[in-house]
Amino acid sequence: MWLLLPLAVAFGSAALTYSLMRDKVDIAVAEERQQTVEARALLEAQKESFEERLIALRELARCQAQLEFVTGQSPVNLEPKLLESSYLPSR
Repeated sequence: MWLLLPLAVAFGSAALTYSLMRDKVDIAVAEERQQTVEARALLEAQKESFEERLIALRELARCQAQLEFVTGQSPVNLEPKLLESSYLPSR
């Protein structure tokens, strides 16, 4: 009897410690997953913004090339703020 009591206490302590540590790891994994979801959402938003800006810059370059062809002078000499404000998305 006296030999089984310490073994039972040791087994109970080990089971309790295992359960607590497993819960702690589960919480850490859940927090990490939440951070990953937030990071992916941020990256997706940045990707969409980048793609929109890229399209706008391509359109601006095309329009500048057309202006240069039509006027014979570089669009840089023309009002650059007027050109950019028409084609770049507002920030």
